[in-house]
Parts: sequence; structure tokens; C-alpha cells
Amino acid sequence: MSQVETVVQFLEEELLSDADAARTVLQSSPRILQKNTTTYLAPTVRFLQSLYGPSLFAEAIRRNPNLLLVNGLGGINYYSYEKAARVEDYLIQELNLSPGAIAKLKQKSAHSYVFSKSIPTLEETLSFLRTVLQTNYNPQQITTWLSKSLVAYPQVFCLSVESNLQPSIQFLQDYCRFSDEQLASLLYKSGGSILGLSVSDNLEPKLEFLQTLLGTTVSLQKCILRHSSILGLSLSNLQKKVDYFHWIGEDLAARMARSCPAVYSLSWNENLYPTLLFLSKIWGVDAPPVDGTITAIIDDDVDSCHGTEDEEEERTLLLRHEHYKILQPQRQH
Repeated sequence: MSQVETVVQFLEEELLSDADAARTVLQSSPRILQKNTTTYLAPTVRFLQSLYGPSLFAEAIRRNPNLLLVNGLGGINYYSYEKAARVEDYLIQELNLSPGAIAKLKQKSAHSYVFSKSIPTLEETLSFLRTVLQTNYNPQQITTWLSKSLVAYPQVFCLSVESNLQPSIQFLQDYCRFSDEQLASLLYKSGGSILGLSVSDNLEPKLEFLQTLLGTTVSLQKCILRHSSILGLSLSNLQKKVDYFHWIGEDLAARMARSCPAVYSLSWNENLYPTLLFLSKIWGVDAPPVDGTITAIIDDDVDSCHGTEDEEEERTLLLRHEHYKILQPQRQH
């Protein structure tokens, strides 16, 4: 049988339920006839079927026939499908991943990088994370954490231990003077997301900013341990909120960062601003005059439909009522 006949027969068999899809592939991508069915097309089809599922596979091919021709999808070469399958088996055995967890992982854009890693490399990553966590948590807790973190933040498991993970952990410990127990708690509570932040571009400037705001290392430790997500906010986001709270009271921004740093992660437009306006009207507070600096800060973060009167009420609320913990979302029991 000729090469052309082999490819045509393969497509007909794989896309038997949708003859139009097979014709579309041949018409749109005739160079597919040059591909080896055993070493190229078969692994490609198997990978795409596992990615899209049987019901969506033919539709995906119909919309984009070139899917069968791409040399790699997110870092995985199709001919390495067997390698990806071995990695999947390893993760299932090592982390007790359920079929549902595997399916969620495959929906993430970074999943392909995980499946392209060698098993020894993944073993090194898992061993490193276990070592950091073992001071506070038992093996079962750590395994559960690893499986959840892998699904939530697969990009973290693609980072090099030597070049990324270890330097990040070391920097956090040195800068914040975290004990091993505190470091384990920080990593555990963050779900591992904190390890995805660049030291030079993210961690260092944010910690310097917060250190200046809070004044002491102990206060910095408490802030980060209570709400590690604050390090994921942009400096401009933090600066605007700090400037606003400074205008209300000289030490209000620092007290918020110490007592309830999660307030800084709340959306100004969707949470902070409407909540403050609502509470100010309920409490019936009077508004002081507004200066240009604070107006500029508000205008930058709040829709222009809100008038000056509302802005003044909101500021007076924080000036007279420092019960800012009410801004935090409450857990429902």
C-alpha cells in the first residue's frame, strides 16, 4: 500500500463517524499525506482525543485541520505521547490523582509542560516541596497538597528547582527571616502560587514596599503569613490604596496591612468602593471637603459615574469609623 493510501485509510478509520472532517483535512492540509501514520499521526490523534474527548475531537479537526500537523502543542511533541502517558501514570500513582483531577489539569494551558517533563525532574520537584513542608505537615497532608497545587498551579511544577524554586524559598526566608515552620505554613497556605513569582520582578520590590509600610520584620511576617496573595498585587494597586488610606489617617494603611491585609486584595470598583458607599449612607456620616490628590486616586480606580458627593461620604466613613474588618468577605456557616 502506498503512503497516500495509508494516510487516507488512517483518516477514514479515525474520523469514520464524520466523513466530512476527513475530507476537510485532506483538502485543507494536503501535506498531511507525507506524514507517517505510526510515528506521527497516530500519537497526534491519540493525544488530541485525550485532550478534546471523543465528542469534540472531530469538531476540533474540522475547525482547524492543521492541528494534525503542528509539531508541538504547548511544548509537547506529538510523537512523545507515550512519554506523556508515562508521566500521567507516575502522577496518578505518586499523588493519588483522580480521573477528575487529571481532566482538570489537562484543561490548564500549562499542563502540556508538566507532561513533557521527565519523571526524574518531577521527582526532584516533588521531593523539594515535600522537604519544605515536612516541618509542619504529615505525609498524607503533603500528598493532598501537592495534588491540589499541581492542578491549580501546574506552571509552578515546571520550574527548575535549582534556578527558580530554591532561590525563591531562600529569598523569602532570608528577607522575612521566616523560620522553617513559618516558611512551610506560607507555602502551604499559598497553594504554591507564591513560588511562581519572580524574585527580582515581584517578590523583592513588593517586600521592600511592605517593609517600608509596616516598619518591622515581625509585622511583615504577620502580613505575609495572613495573606500571601498580597504579593500578587501590582505595586501601583498597592500604592494607590496605601495613599488613599494614608490620606484618611497616617497609620491606617499600616494597621490594615497588619490586622487584615486581605482588604488590599479586594477590588476597588467591585467591592471596596460600593461597600464603603453603602455603609456610609447607613451610618449617616458627614463628608469633609475633597482635595485634588485624593480625587485623582479615586478617579483612577472608580468609574466616572460616581460623583464627588459619594466620594466624600466614603472617605468620611473610613475617617470616623475604623472598623475596616467589615470590608472582608465573611465566611458563610
